[in-house]
Amino acid sequence: MSLFKKEEKKIFHIDRLPEEMKVAIKTLIDSSIPDVAKAYGFDYLYPKLGEPIFIPYGRLDGKYKSTIDAFEKILEEVEELKDNLKEYSKWYGNVKLFDHYRFTFYSYVDPNEGMKVGIGADPLSSPNSLFDVQSLCSALDKGKSIIILNPALSGYISSTCLSSFNIKFVDTISKRKDEIIDAYTWLNKSFHENFDKDKVYDVELGREYMDRLFNVILSEVRNYSTESKEGDIAILPLLSYEEYGEKESIKGVLQNDEKYKKYIEEGRLDEISLIPILFSGSLKELNEIKDKYSKVIVISDKKIRIKIDGNVKQLNDKILVIENTKS
Repeated sequence: MSLFKKEEKKIFHIDRLPEEMKVAIKTLIDSSIPDVAKAYGFDYLYPKLGEPIFIPYGRLDGKYKSTIDAFEKILEEVEELKDNLKEYSKWYGNVKLFDHYRFTFYSYVDPNEGMKVGIGADPLSSPNSLFDVQSLCSALDKGKSIIILNPALSGYISSTCLSSFNIKFVDTISKRKDEIIDAYTWLNKSFHENFDKDKVYDVELGREYMDRLFNVILSEVRNYSTESKEGDIAILPLLSYEEYGEKESIKGVLQNDEKYKKYIEEGRLDEISLIPILFSGSLKELNEIKDKYSKVIVISDKKIRIKIDGNVKQLNDKILVIENTKS
């Protein structure tokens, strides 16, 4: 064993990396699809002090056969630093961390070594912090079967008070997985062709990375998933009030809706969210099912802005309970 630490190559700009690694990093940064995580009640954690999982560019230098090969190298470096995930547990408490990461550019000044430039890796976690689940649980009844009408709370089920109830969710997102990945691929490819001087985006790697997120999430929540909407109590998570044509594709909405078109034309990719498209039709569904269950609970991540007729109790400004004495 050598007594001398191998000196790390100093690389201060992504353009100094091998082309395969440069393309891999840019592709990964643009392909984390946080909307999909949010749609299932998951989130990527933000570091509160520094980047616990930081990979200097110098450790990513080398020869690579492909961008996929470069991605594998990045994952190897993450694996070596995974013990640093303990920092996130200290910051965020009782959340579950997963072996999937959002990659970001990051740099800092080391007192001994000077400027260090590279990428940070922020872990996927569940649940996110959008919903007041404690108040929701107070409105549920033990012994009743409960159905969540979309996936927005699925990431909460195993690790919150929801786990003590007989509860399932309807997965309205996974059947659109290929359509979602196609839409993001088109968005990212279009952005790089029109706004990136290097025009670098690797479609194959982007698809693999996006598919990987789906696999991680679905393996965690599949035991709670059902295709049936039967139950005594229904929960409707409300993440959007917008409505789009039921048969219009995601890509079609992105190309034809004036708001999305403007974002795309101006290269404002970071302002594009698929959440309104993925949860379109929620208000229509509420009108269709509000008399079907003994109780319907509407829960939102924002103040609820809708008027509902009938026996309605407002737990707080984000949770409404509709009692149906006829069912």
